[in-house]
Amino acid sequence: MTAEKTKTKKVERKLYRNYFKKAESFYKAAGSSIKELNYEASALASIHCVISGVDAFLVFKLGERSSSERHSDAVRLLSQAGGTDSKQAIKHADAVLSEKTAVEYLDVLVTEKQALELFKHADRFFSWLKERIPE
Repeated sequence: MTAEKTKTKKVERKLYRNYFKKAESFYKAAGSSIKELNYEASALASIHCVISGVDAFLVFKLGERSSSERHSDAVRLLSQAGGTDSKQAIKHADAVLSEKTAVEYLDVLVTEKQALELFKHADRFFSWLKERIPE
């Protein structure tokens, strides 16, 4: 049995900046939404910050991004491209992305504690990202 190859899409490397700018915009929105006690918006912005951040890193490093419907595939690509110093970043990305379905599709509201936790992980992931790719 062979491991399934993750579907990817080629992207010009210079376009990593666009994904980075999206990640940064979502990061700022997540922080602002926390201050406004808008936990749903903060949680979603934290999730999309990480999604765009993973894409930025992969495009910068590999010239491609995941085109799989599973965000876990993008995290797997991140672990392959990120090197040995990416373990914590991968944990933070995975912690955020594993909550996407619950935040977006379930009939429960995000609590303050959940929003703060998601933002904490997004913040740590985004800090790691900023140290590894030029803005």
